[in-house]
Amino acid sequence: MKKKVLSAVLAVAATMSLTTCAFAEEPGATDPGATDATTETLKVEVKVPGKIEGDDLTKAIFGESGYTWADVQSAKFTSDTMFSVQFSTFDGGWYTKGIDTLPKRGDEAKWNTEWDLTAEDLAAFDTTKTNGGYVKLVNEDEKTEFTVNAEVVVKKAAEEDPTNPSTGIALAIAPAGLAVAFVTVAAVVSKKKKG
Repeated sequence: MKKKVLSAVLAVAATMSLTTCAFAEEPGATDPGATDATTETLKVEVKVPGKIEGDDLTKAIFGESGYTWADVQSAKFTSDTMFSVQFSTFDGGWYTKGIDTLPKRGDEAKWNTEWDLTAEDLAAFDTTKTNGGYVKLVNEDEKTEFTVNAEVVVKKAAEEDPTNPSTGIALAIAPAGLAVAFVTVAAVVSKKKKG
């Protein structure tokens, strides 16, 4: 009788092993997994009519890409004209690159031909504003048109990777198979006690 019980357990275990392997290895049988998120650099030339801010600047930089300031990891603005970069912050304040850092310097420090928005700057953004931030580029007289070249690094959404299959189905079947095995063993042992 012990041989019959052992045979039943081994048969169920072998069946489960083959079933699980078949589901885990069959291409296309499971949803493909996702790769790690990567970055993309948007390079845009922005024509600034003296000043551009808020939704206008957001549209000029991101266009129809679907990205927003919430996706930005860093940004660099350069121009042949002196200009200022400013943005609203989470504490309700208004931050001007070059002067709102310690130590505090004179207002002339806010005019430059190149500005970087760092991860620290972006962390201070007022994300309740439209599209995750409110940013302004402006020259000194706020009237003379100038051009800014922007390089904005954004987080790309994770892409599906067909070479990295999910094992969700296999993992779902394994516990069910073990349950069947235990029920089978219990039935054989119960039959033995009765007989």
